[in-house]
Amino acid sequence: MDYLSQFTNSLWDLSSYFRDVADVVVCLNKLIHALQEMNKFHSIYLDQASRTILKNLMSFIKGVIKGVRESHHYFEKISVDLDGALSRNSQAPRSRHTEAEEAQNLLCATRSCFRHTALDHVYCLSALQAKKKPEVLGTAIPSSWICS
Repeated sequence: MDYLSQFTNSLWDLSSYFRDVADVVVCLNKLIHALQEMNKFHSIYLDQASRTILKNLMSFIKGVIKGVRESHHYFEKISVDLDGALSRNSQAPRSRHTEAEEAQNLLCATRSCFRHTALDHVYCLSALQAKKKPEVLGTAIPSSWICS
């Protein structure tokens, strides 16, 4: 139970001690009614704010962050592939020219793919950082709540 409801209940209890004084009971009842209305509108405001913020942030998470996760997955995969290509190239016997050349070509191709994937991943992270502030701040005050 929140503090406003507890305070309202305390006022109800207080009004029972002043049953004989009509002016005090009337004033307390007006105050209790006003506090109840304020509590009701506060609850409605919190519910609407929660729904608006959650809607915007969930669309942000599903749209932008999902793309960054996929990009991170590809980055991790190509990192493992690059490690494997480096290992294979370092272990390739130099006496077998064809096998060494094949390992070298695989390393060059994997390294190039890694660089492109790393750039894509950095771009996704930069885009996330750029969109994060407007998305989060944009949910703070929905335009429908601004009074003219």
